[in-house]
Amino acid sequence: SNLVEVVIDILRQPNLTTNDSPFHFNLSREAAEANFAILESSDFNLDSIIRAHHPSPLSYGSEFRPVAQLQRIFGLHPSWNRMQARLDSGSNWPLEPLPFEQRRSDLRDALAFGNHKGATEQPSLLRQLVEEDVCSGYGLPLPLHEIHRIPGALMAPMNVIRQN
Repeated sequence: SNLVEVVIDILRQPNLTTNDSPFHFNLSREAAEANFAILESSDFNLDSIIRAHHPSPLSYGSEFRPVAQLQRIFGLHPSWNRMQARLDSGSNWPLEPLPFEQRRSDLRDALAFGNHKGATEQPSLLRQLVEEDVCSGYGLPLPLHEIHRIPGALMAPMNVIRQN
């Protein structure tokens, strides 16, 4: 069959029913504490939580059509195997590992530094932007006072920059 027919057939397929995410996506102390408890209960293994609730909005590749459908369109592409691996297991970007002491030191420094000037001067705008990300599922609220308990955690200061 031709590409147009395949695309039309895929578009006619019903959407998958997904499980609810175990996480809470709102900016409240209760949500942050509940999210931390979920992470802690899995020994801070986010991958195991994502896989245990598959399919869910958190599943790797969940923003795309199912892999079997996409394979009908892209299966012959020379990079399909890499794309399929990312859809199934997420992206893996190997970086040089930071030694434990450097991670701990960087985390202490980030906590002491706080946010950049743009964020501290516009706290309501910062909150609005962060809340939009969190409510869309792009950010996971966690209690700041527990961040040091998450193995390998790193932080970066927030900033708000005026754009024209």
